[in-house]
Amino acid sequence: MNLHRVFPFVMLTCLALAGGCGHDPAHDADPDSMPAIDSGDPDSRPVDGGDRCGNGATPQTMPDRFAVALQWDQFDFDREPTHQPDPPHLPGTLYLERQPDDTFAGVLSITDTRGAALAGVTATVADQVLTFAPLSINFRSAGNVIGDVFLQWDGLSIALTDQDGDGVADSGCGSASGTWEQVLGDVADSVPYSNSVLTATVDDEGGKGLMPIPALRNDLIPGDPITIYVNEPVAIADANAAIKFSARVGGSAAAPVAGTLTALNPTSTAYASSFQFQAADFLPFGAAIALSVDGLPDLAGNPMTTTAEPLAVAADPGPFTANPGFESGLGGWIPSSIVDAFTSASYAGVTPTEGATELVLEHGASLGGYLDVAADATSLELSLTILSRFEGTEGVRIKIEVPGAPPEIVLASETGLDEGTPCDCEEYDFQIGPQTVAIDLTPYRGQRVFVVVEARSVWGFGLVIPLAAIVDNVAIK
Repeated sequence: MNLHRVFPFVMLTCLALAGGCGHDPAHDADPDSMPAIDSGDPDSRPVDGGDRCGNGATPQTMPDRFAVALQWDQFDFDREPTHQPDPPHLPGTLYLERQPDDTFAGVLSITDTRGAALAGVTATVADQVLTFAPLSINFRSAGNVIGDVFLQWDGLSIALTDQDGDGVADSGCGSASGTWEQVLGDVADSVPYSNSVLTATVDDEGGKGLMPIPALRNDLIPGDPITIYVNEPVAIADANAAIKFSARVGGSAAAPVAGTLTALNPTSTAYASSFQFQAADFLPFGAAIALSVDGLPDLAGNPMTTTAEPLAVAADPGPFTANPGFESGLGGWIPSSIVDAFTSASYAGVTPTEGATELVLEHGASLGGYLDVAADATSLELSLTILSRFEGTEGVRIKIEVPGAPPEIVLASETGLDEGTPCDCEEYDFQIGPQTVAIDLTPYRGQRVFVVVEARSVWGFGLVIPLAAIVDNVAIK
């Protein structure tokens, strides 16, 4: 490793971070430090100075089910964090159900770029004040906050209010204190905060359903799973009943797509905000895949909607066996990635192991192709070289996609390859290979399979580390 390239950054970063690199505030929660809100005097309840807080009457009772929109405002940080919300508002929701022992349990959400981050929460109520157990929620905020954020609270309380005058709590105001930690790669910035103002209002607006393309893709490869995000939690049972997909090819009528929906971030067996759909068969080449959330309610009973644009499935390139060595460029392959895959006669000093050209996947690139596995096929072999800034080999994946099942990782470079050796390879410092990789095809005999190679971004010292995978001489044995 050429430490002179990164060591100054590491020293400055770690010295600047009061919490130190890799600090985890979730382990620092002290239940005895939770502040209580005195609800004896309604005027003493914490408010943000606006009309949304403090104007409701003190409720007579807490409902068995409590669903509100919840916003975090005005973080008082002990020092300026590296990144913070801009504007300093974190929207979300809170849903609670009364338990047999008269405590409450449910889910708190914060809207983020992936839909909604969730945390299962528990609370007690006394004198119409909800007091929550210490917890941490991990989210990826919009705006200028990059990386993952862990918002941890030692104390979180909400004084309940009654806005519609029926004597039942339907809103409230509160405060929280704890730790804000941003994690970017392997660098963490941990900053205590206090007096964050919480505003709970009636939730009368349904959420949105989102359908981003898979990581590293521009178009779908037919065996790819589809991820669905909703920007507030929903009941998993409702999602299974309501979330539907259809496929339209050219001018044909849309046809339903059968498959399995799996919750990705369940806070329990009940609620989630992200799901993965795996079609029962390969998605049709050239199809437009549309999402429907008709009939899906949020936890307050409001209908969810979606403005998600259909996802495109790549066109049929033909089987990759017509161009296994990339001598005809990318013909027979699906170069569907956010970073272009390309072929070259030489890359960073690495030349083809056979023929005149080789495939190059820089970090962020992926390539897929399919073959119909013969009844006597035994293995798929290819030549793989990895170039990296560091000695480790993390970041390269080879996957097999078959109908009706999630992609199977058949090679993870950090466990399946030799260690790197130093090289003079332009922007890279280490080279792994060329090494022959063999993938067992016997489980797939008689089936069509998609083979996908990905060069994923690798983080180190808070930076994206340059990485490239060079593939050549693909052969079926």
